[in-house]
Amino acid sequence: MKCLIIFFVTILIIVKLINCQEKYSDKYDSVMNVEEILDNDDARNSYYNCFMGTSSCPNEAAEYFKGNMAEAVVTSCSRCTEWQISAFDKIASWYSEHDENAWNAFVTKFIDEAKAKNIIIIFALFGLSAVFANELYSNKYDYVEVDDILANPRQREQYYKCFVGTGPCVTADAKFFQEKFPEAIVTKCSKCTPKQLTSFDKLTDWYTTNEPEKYQAVVAKALERISRKSG
Repeated sequence: MKCLIIFFVTILIIVKLINCQEKYSDKYDSVMNVEEILDNDDARNSYYNCFMGTSSCPNEAAEYFKGNMAEAVVTSCSRCTEWQISAFDKIASWYSEHDENAWNAFVTKFIDEAKAKNIIIIFALFGLSAVFANELYSNKYDYVEVDDILANPRQREQYYKCFVGTGPCVTADAKFFQEKFPEAIVTKCSKCTPKQLTSFDKLTDWYTTNEPEKYQAVVAKALERISRKSG
């Protein structure tokens, strides 16, 4: 049975010039009724256009949240209050379900803005995916030890080139995981076996620590494949 799983924005980052312990002000948390805004076309469009910079903001609260939106997007709202996290999730959920193109444009704008503000993104995942929540990937290649591959420069480079499409996938397991990787990226490995999930985490940790540029390239290629497939 298909289960619709929405993944909003899941981002692993290095943040410059941010005190992660300091929350945003809760001054406007009780001012905005997110459900009412989302249910009202005029109000929703007014806030959206404000955040996108195509019109003036309807009030001081919108202006405040717009100013912090880039950081909130690329840090998964790490400095948000509980109310702000709930509001962000409601907004992301509504747009992902009703207007995915507008949501993708929104996320892209603020990722670009975050880069300009020296918030360095290692990888960003966002999207809407329909997956078979109870159907896991085949475990026929679970015998592959990712630690051995990561420790061997030649093998590691071979798998890397396979995943980004600059070289052949010389083994059956490399081809299998290359095909599954884009979906695993956007669903946070929700269909992975326990062994695959562990391997995915090890792979992510190694590359984000040792070769973040290459990991960015792998993720970008995976998202490109997902985009082509959904298009």
